[in-house]
Amino acid sequence: PFDGQPVLWHQDGSYWPLDPMEVVTLWLAVDASTPQNGCMRVIPGTQAVELQEMRARTDVTNVLNSEIDPALVDETRAVDLILQPGDVSVHQPNIIHGSNANTSPLRRAGLTIRYIPTSTRIDVVGQWPCAFLLRGAAVPGTNTYLPRPKYVPGVSMPFRGCEAWQ
Repeated sequence: PFDGQPVLWHQDGSYWPLDPMEVVTLWLAVDASTPQNGCMRVIPGTQAVELQEMRARTDVTNVLNSEIDPALVDETRAVDLILQPGDVSVHQPNIIHGSNANTSPLRRAGLTIRYIPTSTRIDVVGQWPCAFLLRGAAVPGTNTYLPRPKYVPGVSMPFRGCEAWQ
């Protein structure tokens, strides 16, 4: 609430060290996400736009300190993704999107989850801090995955089937 920092127009894939860029993002709304509290806005059809290099943008306070070339954005076509708690938006890495500043008294929180196939290489030196193998088999020599989190009774929040996570 009252954050006042927009996320300027961007493509997620421009920030990620993935090769090939085969990834899908799920954003799970924890709170209602509305125009009043700065919901995500997308420019339909821009998933077909090639990934662009991001430009530094620090003259306006913003979350990423960068933006895509404004000439690629027709804001008159922007669509607000209005979500209720528990709703999910799904988008691919090329779609141009952003969000206005949340100057309302309402919190807007969500959980971002990204999925890649085991054939997509995470091109970083060392261990990517959040890569887990959720199913299937790792492709030898492609990525190093973190061990699955463990359920710790009395510390972790219990959930159905938590005993299997010990």
